[in-house]
Amino acid sequence: LGYMTMACGLGAYAAGIFHLLTHGAFKSLLFLAAGSVIHALSGEQDLRRMGGLKSALPLTYWTFLAGAIALAGIFPFAGFFSKDAILLRAFNGDALDRAFGWIGLLTVLMTAFYIFRLIFSVFHGQSRTQAQRPHESPVVMTIPLLVLALLSIVTGWLPIPQFLSNVFVTPAEVMVPDSGIVDWEHMLWILSMLGGLAGILWAYVLYVRYPHIAASLARGFLYRLSLHKWYVDELYDRLFVRPTVNMANALWKQVDMEVIDGAVNGVADLTREWGAALRRVQSGQIQHYALYMAVGAFLMITAYLFLYGIS
Repeated sequence: LGYMTMACGLGAYAAGIFHLLTHGAFKSLLFLAAGSVIHALSGEQDLRRMGGLKSALPLTYWTFLAGAIALAGIFPFAGFFSKDAILLRAFNGDALDRAFGWIGLLTVLMTAFYIFRLIFSVFHGQSRTQAQRPHESPVVMTIPLLVLALLSIVTGWLPIPQFLSNVFVTPAEVMVPDSGIVDWEHMLWILSMLGGLAGILWAYVLYVRYPHIAASLARGFLYRLSLHKWYVDELYDRLFVRPTVNMANALWKQVDMEVIDGAVNGVADLTREWGAALRRVQSGQIQHYALYMAVGAFLMITAYLFLYGIS
């Protein structure tokens, strides 16, 4: 998704759509293969309770591996072609475009590392599963895996970029060669392949060859930082959630309860007290009513004489 967004920002719309198509093949393959693993382990989803499943799930393993290689951008799988098309547009641009290109190359290494960490943790090493007998998924699940694995290879070889270039042709889409000093196309093939292979090797060393290194790293600061997702959720909670909740509580207690409810209840209390005061004059005694009438008439006559005088 980051590559597609970067492609749109670079104006490489055809390359972005091309990566969308290849990505749709190998990423859906990875999701369905993950579902096959979960099915084989009776619903287990914890990586710490997997391992050594290659022999029990051979078809799921090889299709999962095909999707992982495509995601890592390794030749001759589809991800290699679509990622390089985007990187080539970045490196044939200005300095800012090239900066994003180098970031894209760095993510090649990181992507290869994390997906092969998954491969090695699930299918290699010692079995840590608590399932009784892990089994391969039924045909209704494995046939789509085979179809998507095939698409993860052939999609990159189809003339899709040429067709998309005719559809999305724009001035920004035209590849402007560098000054001729650097052949970015062949250089990127080498760099992206080396980045993907380095990520795979990194994952192999940490999770197959020397797993104790990964265990020791899990006690470090960088692991905790990654485990807590760079503390973005905590920071968001501190900066936005808590102030919003506190403001809502203040509005509820100070404005809603004291001002709004106080005004409504105050009107009701005033009406009730005024009614109670008027109720006292309603004694039911005729002589009292006659007295009130006499006093009222006296007050009215007095007010009239005071205001207008006696002619």
